[in-house]
Amino acid sequence: MRMQGNPVSGGIGIGPVLTYRPVLPPVRERFVEKGQTEEERERYRAVIKELMGDLRKLSSSKDAGGQMAIFETHAELLADPATMESVFDLIDGGICAEWAVHIAFLHFADLMRDSDNAITRERSADFEDLRRKLLCRLSGTKQQDLSHLEEACVLVAEELLPSDVAALDAPKVNAIVTERGGATSHAAILARSLGIPMLMQVEDCTGKLLPGETVIVDAREGFMIARPGATELLLYTGKQKDWLRDRQEAVDSRFQPARTQDGEDVSLMLNVGGEVPMPDEVAACGGVGLLRSEFLFLERSAPPSEEEQFSHYRAVLAACVGKPVTLRTLDVGGDKTVPYLNMRQEENPFLGLRGLRLCLAQPELFRTQLRAALRASVFGPMQIMFPMVGSIEEFEQAKRFVEAVKEELVQEGHHFRRNMPVGVMIEVPSLALMGEELAQAVDFASIGTNDLCQYLNAADRMNDGVASYYDPCHPALWRLIASLGKAFSRAGKSLCICGEAAGSPAFMAAAYGLGISSFSMGLASIGPSKRALRVLNAKKLRREAARLPKMSTSEEVRRLLMEFANGEPLGL
Repeated sequence: MRMQGNPVSGGIGIGPVLTYRPVLPPVRERFVEKGQTEEERERYRAVIKELMGDLRKLSSSKDAGGQMAIFETHAELLADPATMESVFDLIDGGICAEWAVHIAFLHFADLMRDSDNAITRERSADFEDLRRKLLCRLSGTKQQDLSHLEEACVLVAEELLPSDVAALDAPKVNAIVTERGGATSHAAILARSLGIPMLMQVEDCTGKLLPGETVIVDAREGFMIARPGATELLLYTGKQKDWLRDRQEAVDSRFQPARTQDGEDVSLMLNVGGEVPMPDEVAACGGVGLLRSEFLFLERSAPPSEEEQFSHYRAVLAACVGKPVTLRTLDVGGDKTVPYLNMRQEENPFLGLRGLRLCLAQPELFRTQLRAALRASVFGPMQIMFPMVGSIEEFEQAKRFVEAVKEELVQEGHHFRRNMPVGVMIEVPSLALMGEELAQAVDFASIGTNDLCQYLNAADRMNDGVASYYDPCHPALWRLIASLGKAFSRAGKSLCICGEAAGSPAFMAAAYGLGISSFSMGLASIGPSKRALRVLNAKKLRREAARLPKMSTSEEVRRLLMEFANGEPLGL
């Protein structure tokens, strides 16, 4: 029996089914007397303190390539005054702590689930996760232990929450299959970081699969086979061995040079979220090509102070021990909303007040971030990059803002790097078409393929209904990449690609052939990219890539990229 699903973490897994059915304690609607409300408040405080301690231990774990840092977000949600007040208000209304937690966290999860934005909807799982943890601790309920499994298995569940994945005895989980969830959920991110193949949205898998029966999960092609025959089992056992070997080779390649077959070095950088990179992450790359500062601003009730931002940027620079760090200034709007910034509801937020536009509209917010970044610049080679820039005039306006902040810092006696490079993220077509002029105006630039592709194709990348129109193989994108590569090469300026497509070795190879000098990607893509480079001849690559901007259909582009992929999945 073959069952289709959405592959969110690639690979092949074979093993007996282990069905996971989490226990959610029944919530008894218990009223309390007025004199007992403080006792219920104290019960909640005690559980919060205990749980926050456990979450912060998890968040500092080096497992999963630093992705456990998402549990710091969970701790912040618990500490958020709005969350605390919601529970306390319900308790003060005369109900027990369990009932108050159930109502408050279910309300927050429902608000997320009802959002028009796909990423926000998937964040509802974080509130569900916290609700379950709090109710279990308040009631003393124990969950099925996934941290010590007796044998290797394929884990099957209706849905896995982030803490479920974090608790896994990962070496014994050959694959994960769930009925619900999406590629950008925290559970999927953790599975990818742990290297566990994962299929989501497999209809009624908990009902159709029997505990203990053998299944094959192909999380590259997007299906699973229940009760396979001997021939299928033999075939996929071989495929699994090949995949495991390739995965190990990719991991081993992380610390090798990023160099082509004919000796050309390529700059591979790391995309970093709200966490400080680990030493092994820094050792694997040439620096941080994209430091997403917005993570400091999310999931809180007020913006981070100058000192808080300064401390974080300094910590990242210290961790990178002299390697360059590119800080992207605050990039919210679109799929990232921040309530305390009083951002008005927009019919099309991806085309609204976001990125640099928002910073220029809220100058005090922008000024605070620039002060923190400039002060941190004395601790390492930092450069600042502005997102969502539509014109050279807009860039010049932001640059004047930087100069004004420098004057402030001089007057106050602060030290900073006077010649810190300032650049832009190219993701708006109007700016991308000004390549020659842009290369003269900026110190460097990065191409954000996610937004540039969606704006070129007029296809919302979060909308499943137009997913086929969001096409990284569209010839228009490659004509822009080629023209930008030429313009920046002639100007002697660095041009990087830092969108998700940079993690595809075939996309990276083609873009390098068109003059792109640097690529920034997730840690999991560093090893495969280095391995791909070792078999590529740069001179031949340039000859072949020169055909791309002359092509007229996506199919032509895709065929050539498949040649660059050398039999690997294209990943686009």
